[in-house]
Amino acid sequence: EAEVHGVNFKESVFQEVGSDDAIFDVTCSAYGIRKLIDMGYSFFSNPIRVGSGFVEFSHGKYPVPAPATLNLIKKSDLEIIINGECELLTPTAAAILAYYCSGSPTFPISVEEVSYGAGTKVTEIPNVLRLILGKTVFRDSISALETNVDDVSGEFIGYMLEKLTSLPGVLDVFVQHGITKKSRPASLVRVLVESSRAEEIAEEMMKLTGSLGVRVIPIYHRIVASREVKERQIELFGRKFRIRYKVSKPFFAHIKPEFDDIIKISEDLGISPIEVYREVIRVLSNADTNGK
Repeated sequence: EAEVHGVNFKESVFQEVGSDDAIFDVTCSAYGIRKLIDMGYSFFSNPIRVGSGFVEFSHGKYPVPAPATLNLIKKSDLEIIINGECELLTPTAAAILAYYCSGSPTFPISVEEVSYGAGTKVTEIPNVLRLILGKTVFRDSISALETNVDDVSGEFIGYMLEKLTSLPGVLDVFVQHGITKKSRPASLVRVLVESSRAEEIAEEMMKLTGSLGVRVIPIYHRIVASREVKERQIELFGRKFRIRYKVSKPFFAHIKPEFDDIIKISEDLGISPIEVYREVIRVLSNADTNGK
C-alpha cells in the first residue's frame, strides 16, 4: 500500500484491505494455515488466473490486477495468468498467497483431502478456490562405494575422510574397523555418493587409499526429508546471537541447530553446551520455523 502511494509505510492508509471482511479473511486464513504448517505441511500454488478488465475502488478505476496486487506478486514466488472475467485475485488474497506459498509444486503428491470455497461472483469458469491437501515422499538415486584397506595408517585414513567429505557429490563417509584375513586389523571405507559421480569418486578413493578396487553398489532410491538451512537472530539469556539451523519436512518438523554455533554461544556465555542447545531448540520451536 505504501509503495503504491510512494509514502512511508507508517503513513499508509488502508482502504478496502482495512475493512472488517478483509481482516476476518486474513485472520481466519492465517489461523488455518498455521495449524497445517505446525503439522509439517508446506504451501504451494499453481499459476493464478488474476482476471482482466478494470476494477473500481476508493482511488478510482484501475486495470486488473490492481497495483497493490501486482506489487505483492512481484515480491513473491507466485506465477500468474492474466486471463479471466473481472478481478479474480484481490490484494487480500494476493497477500495471503504471497506470504505462505513457495511457488508451484514440482514434485508428485498423493491426494489426501480436497476442499472448495466459492466466490459470490458468477463467472463462465467456476469462481472457486480449491485446496488440495496431499503428501509427498522425496526420493533421490544414490550409490554406495566400499573398499577394504589393511595396509594404511590412521593418518592416511584421517586425511582420506577429510578429502572425500569435501568432494562435490559425496553425501557421507563412514569407516568401520575390523579384522580381515591373516588376523590383520583393517578398515571398511563406505562412501554414499550421487549416482552420477560414483565412478569419479571411486577413482579418488583408490588414489587416496592405494586400494586395488572399489565396489560400486547402486541403491534403487532413498526416501529423504525435505531439508532447508536457515539463519536467524535469537535472544538467549538476555543477549542476542545469530544461529544457523536445519528444518526437516514434511514427515515431521525437526529442528537441528548448527553445533559450531552452539559451542560458540556456550563459550561466550560460559555455560554448558547442553543447556544452550536445549534453550536454542525451545526458542526456535516457538519461533516461526517457516521463515515468515
